[in-house]
Amino acid sequence: PNEQAILEAGGTMVGHIARRQSKGRLILRILQLGVLFMPILITTPIVTLVTRVTGSNKGSGSMIGTVVEDLWWAMVQHVLQLAGPCWVKFGQWAATRPDLFPPSFIDHLSTLHSHVHPHSVHATDRAIRNSFGNTIEELFLSFEPYALASGAIAQVHRAVTQDGQVVVVKVLHPHVLESIMLDLSIMYIGARVVNALPGMRWLSLPDSLEDFGRSMLLQADLRREALNLVKFGKNFAQSSQIAVPRAVYPLISRQVLVETFEPGVSIERFLERSHPLNKQLAKLGLDAYMKMMLVDNFIHSDLHPGNVLVRTPVDDFTGETMPPQLVLLDVGLVTELSEKDSKNFHALFGAVVRGDGRYGAMLMIKHAREKQCTPEEQEKFKSAMGQLFAEVGAKKLSDVDVGALLGNILSLVRTYRIKIESNFATLVMGTVVLEGLGRQLDPDLNLLTAAVPFLVRNDQGLLMNMAKEYGRRLFPGVFPPPTAADIPIEEGDV
Repeated sequence: PNEQAILEAGGTMVGHIARRQSKGRLILRILQLGVLFMPILITTPIVTLVTRVTGSNKGSGSMIGTVVEDLWWAMVQHVLQLAGPCWVKFGQWAATRPDLFPPSFIDHLSTLHSHVHPHSVHATDRAIRNSFGNTIEELFLSFEPYALASGAIAQVHRAVTQDGQVVVVKVLHPHVLESIMLDLSIMYIGARVVNALPGMRWLSLPDSLEDFGRSMLLQADLRREALNLVKFGKNFAQSSQIAVPRAVYPLISRQVLVETFEPGVSIERFLERSHPLNKQLAKLGLDAYMKMMLVDNFIHSDLHPGNVLVRTPVDDFTGETMPPQLVLLDVGLVTELSEKDSKNFHALFGAVVRGDGRYGAMLMIKHAREKQCTPEEQEKFKSAMGQLFAEVGAKKLSDVDVGALLGNILSLVRTYRIKIESNFATLVMGTVVLEGLGRQLDPDLNLLTAAVPFLVRNDQGLLMNMAKEYGRRLFPGVFPPPTAADIPIEEGDV
């Protein structure tokens, strides 16, 4: 099948790609990766031993262990960057999965960046000619030859179209799709080997890799990002304070995306210092994310500070400064839940708001993709969730640290080997990151308080359920705890 057929393939996409790879190319690439990753394999037992020995000591011994571990993780990041786009993105994806990987793994890989040396302007011109049949000079009045930024998959240039419109031209790196497919094939082989090991089935790595592979291949098709721009534009059409670039049709292809240039200042400038607009920006960003997650079911999955701009428009007539705007960039990676998963996520989020840990645990067990825990361990998981939520319930809603709460939930999921949907884990980590950024702008920001209006809009029974939960706490004899029978059975459930 051609590349487009592979991109649009179904559930066995990564396996299909792996089966079609040349054995010679696979072996050569495995040898190349073996050389790159050899220093990590050799030093891993040494670093593990050093950190264990020094971890039990205080003072300088502990400091030495920390320095050694940090240096080792810096080497891991460097090797991932040398290995290519698929491995960089895999490291970034893994950092969003605390349900699969331990905290130290998450903490160190969360700082992994995908800055890549830009390809030449000649390669950019070739991609544009292959896509549109015209040269750079024929399509643009001016075109900056040096890239504004270069990521793992593509780079961007600023240009001016023949009608005078300032635009950004995003161009895939040469051969990036072939590189991604080859490395996905190797990851697929590795995932199947790990999945066959005793006790590892609950991780369901081939399924997780399928999700990762699909997102990688979609990011390597810039037509998909153009469609995402259109959809975000429609979703926020009624908002004067949230903006996204507009795709400039017909200058859209798999390799090239032309979109409007959106001026603004990186939100990182506001995170670094106190500013009068910080509280407004925090609320604006949180409300936008709640709308994406709880209303639109179309969520920007890469909302780090580098992808958010701030601008303060000026009224052309009065000259007065208007309310600030947030500009959302780089929308190639989005999360959408199926109707069933969306209902489950809303129910779980509602359980978080109500402080109903056991009900949330029953939901997670019931809808787990894989679970290798006994009924006794499931009961322990429910009790642990109940205790976690009880601690939260003792606080005011506005005092709850949602990031810590969600992180603890995913830690319990990993401890009790309950495999949740990857989209759910992505949403949870996106929420944790967003709340952390929001609290840098406004320490009083609270995600649960902001979420209630959006949840109530979609679930008119939420207020009644919240009242019942508080009734259970005050009058346990009158309001009995929920049971498994309270969780609705939906078509397709077993």
